[in-house]
Amino acid sequence: MPVPHYYFDVRDGNALSVDEEGLTLANQRAAEIEAALSLADTAKDLPPSATGCGLAIEVCRRSDLSRGILVA
Repeated sequence: MPVPHYYFDVRDGNALSVDEEGLTLANQRAAEIEAALSLADTAKDLPPSATGCGLAIEVCRRSDLSRGILVA
């Protein structure tokens, strides 16, 4: 069975940064953990005056043409 490849697109309000490389992870739980850690790391780099509203990481597996399987 092939190991899933997940993509982590970052949405900041209306702006979208598409993950072109993605990560090969063991399962969806590993993708959920990676998304949570990535979101925390991204939020940490926001300026103190930023609210962080609208900041999200959308996780998907493009190989099966699924829409986001997780939004953190």
